[in-house]
Parts: sequence; structure tokens; C-alpha cells
Amino acid sequence: MDKRKEKRIKKRAILQFGETEQSQKGFSADISKHGMQIKSARILQTDKKINIKVNLGDQEVQLQGVVCWNYELSGYSSLPKTMGIFFLNPPQEFMKYVENLKE
Repeated sequence: MDKRKEKRIKKRAILQFGETEQSQKGFSADISKHGMQIKSARILQTDKKINIKVNLGDQEVQLQGVVCWNYELSGYSSLPKTMGIFFLNPPQEFMKYVENLKE
């Protein structure tokens, strides 16, 4: 996977995710049309497919993606873990939402 070319916008959105069921909770730290950074108590391994349900205020959007990277600060289990997601075919409603975000 290539490095991202789009600038991400800092945006905190509540979400649920998982490989099959969206049973894990977390939030976005930043977002773009084709990816986001997720912070959570649990993260997935790189190259795993991920299903995400994200709350965008007045709507919920379903996204599918791949975990490109993950990060956990060893010795600090109380801090959220982080993973970078690349979206696979994000829906138009999500693309429009991101276009309207302010940096």
C-alpha cells in the first residue's frame, strides 16, 4: 500500500469496529476520504480487513478497510492504542461529509 497522499483532518468521531462484528469501541483521531486513525483499547493486526460503523453526528456510516499500521506504547497499557486504516470503496455520503469538514 502506498503512503497516504491526502492530508488528514483532526476529527473525533465515536465508532465501533471489528473483523466481522463491530464489537470494539473507539474513536477517530483524524480522517480523510480514504482513511482514518483509530484510537481504542484494542486494535487489529496489520493487513486485517476491518468493518467500521462511525457516527457522523446526524448519520451513521458503514465503512470497510484494511489496517495499514498499528502502534502500542509498551509499558503504558492505560493509554489508547492506535491503528491506521485505508478505506476500501468508501460510500459517497462519507466522501461528501469529509469534503465539508474544516481543517
